Amino acid sequence: DGDDDYLIGPKSLTTTRIDVTARAFADTNPANNAGADEDLARMMLRSLLIERLQIKWHMEDRPMPGFTIVADSPKMAKGDPAKRTRCFEGLPPGSPAAAKPPQFPRLFTCENVSMQQFGQLLPQIAGGYTRVNALDKTGLQGGFDFTLNFSPIEQVLGARPDIAGNNTGAALDPTGALSLQEAVRRQLGLKLEDAKLPFPVLVIDSMNETP
Repeated sequence: DGDDDYLIGPKSLTTTRIDVTARAFADTNPANNAGADEDLARMMLRSLLIERLQIKWHMEDRPMPGFTIVADSPKMAKGDPAKRTRCFEGLPPGSPAAAKPPQFPRLFTCENVSMQQFGQLLPQIAGGYTRVNALDKTGLQGGFDFTLNFSPIEQVLGARPDIAGNNTGAALDPTGALSLQEAVRRQLGLKLEDAKLPFPVLVIDSMNETP
């Protein structure tokens, strides 16, 4: 699924297997740890692996497949500057259309969101299509209100850019699924154009394969 592009290191990363037995929190009752910070546990695991495997690493920007946002025939309403900026899944409570099931599985509402902010939110909104913040090249100023309804990447055949950054298939697949790119064009009047954009990746310089 392209995960190897975001982690650069020796071939042994994909062939060597190790078992990790560790206790992250003092309380041995799992029920009492339900509210424990998952991010903290991950940081602790990372520290353990770095120590035991003697990992030397650094972060490095590398070109990755992404999108630039270009204005085509914008269809979005201007946002109210007095309102806070936000994007959330579904339609606003009380909306006349909220009682109807959306045409496609993924539905997001954005309020008073600038195109730069939309580009930054795109990896969260459309997981699977891109992990890289989209670059705003619309020239549009201020915030906008809009909804975006599209199909998840699993339902769209060949719509995901390959490692060269090329869109490998049609925007609308035979099952009737609607890709993110086509939804943005139809519903927002914008274009998502394939691009290579810098993205931080983890580079492992050296490691001890035997803990």
